[in-house]
Amino acid sequence: MRQFLALLMISLSLSGAVYAQSSADFDLVKPTIDTFMDGASRNDATIHEQFWHDDLTYTSSNGTRFGKQQLMQGVISAGPTVPAEDYWSWYTAEDFSYKPFGDMVIINFMLVAHSESNAGYGRQEYFNSGVLVWQDGRWQALNWQATKRQPD
Repeated sequence: MRQFLALLMISLSLSGAVYAQSSADFDLVKPTIDTFMDGASRNDATIHEQFWHDDLTYTSSNGTRFGKQQLMQGVISAGPTVPAEDYWSWYTAEDFSYKPFGDMVIINFMLVAHSESNAGYGRQEYFNSGVLVWQDGRWQALNWQATKRQPD
């Protein structure tokens, strides 16, 4: 019995130490995604630079895989998104969930690409999954997967 209690105490103390070592602020996961969605809607290079980790692996919905440097080249070459008089688009995150693991978190959500034009409202949905790491006092996407949702 003493051995069991000793083992239990050691296990509890170690699990508490592992938990205490995490400095990640999980309350900032969803606001980070929301800020990114807003910045991505405007193709804001500063928001992209802050969100994507330098060692990013991104798998796009069209099946291509690339890193942060190639992603940033595309963002910068496209320039900021300015709403046209007759067209506007923006992104939101729906059905958001996350699973924390120390200073990392796995996120899953539905990225919704909204558009409005003279022709009306449009909506495209993408399943997005990512691995974010808490580094330099912020969440950064280390791995990202986007898959266009197929109609039901």
